[in-house]
Amino acid sequence: MASYTTYLILKNITKYLKAEFGENIEIWISEYNVGLKSSSTSYLREVANGGMHGLFTISHIFSAISNEATIKVMFYHALLSVNGTAWDSNSGMVRLSSLQSQSAYINGVSQLFAHVNAVARNSSTMSSVEHSGEKIPFTDVPFMANLTCLQAAVFFSESRGSNDGQMTYIVINRCPKSLETSFDVNHSVAVDRQAILVSYICSTDEPGRWVPMPNPEVPFPWPEPVPSETSKQSVAASKKHVQFNLPMFSLNVMTLTW
Repeated sequence: MASYTTYLILKNITKYLKAEFGENIEIWISEYNVGLKSSSTSYLREVANGGMHGLFTISHIFSAISNEATIKVMFYHALLSVNGTAWDSNSGMVRLSSLQSQSAYINGVSQLFAHVNAVARNSSTMSSVEHSGEKIPFTDVPFMANLTCLQAAVFFSESRGSNDGQMTYIVINRCPKSLETSFDVNHSVAVDRQAILVSYICSTDEPGRWVPMPNPEVPFPWPEPVPSETSKQSVAASKKHVQFNLPMFSLNVMTLTW
């Protein structure tokens, strides 16, 4: 539910601040993720450091992308934690067993964040993708009745002086059922292409856990702690859309290369 409300909160905050201070403001968001494990939010504490926590984090990023003209900077609380130290001891993306240790550990948040970060860093442009598809099933919550199940962004990269390129859709399915989804690939080069979908399967029943950080040379998807599935399709040059099934409560990275 936090993933759903993130979009609404940032949208309403942006609208309010523009009304108060004018259209040409910049918003810097400091330390989101604070309070995730407070006693008043037990439903978040139960999924802390796992895949659902990762969806919560990526939803913040996508909500900012949809308001990128106004939201310029976001600070995550906190990137690093040290085992046994009270401050940020269990809220970071990466954990050290001690300040002197050479061993680092990751959780479900950092596993998902690392993949999204790698796509963004290797892309030249990014933009929010609006979906008009199936609505979320919380019809008894009035302010959430018109939200769709999917939240997404698209990233492009092209090699200079060649026709090689890549288009990547990253999509959160925030509904409790799988969805058949069509991706628009009309903006890619009209040649035979290959589409690869990586789906990270998140669950409220799986508590967050820490695992050794993979070697930087290990390709995505990293094998743990959040389980993932990979599927591939050949996409003919004449094809304008590609269909994939997105599992319930999942982060999906669909990459098209040419």
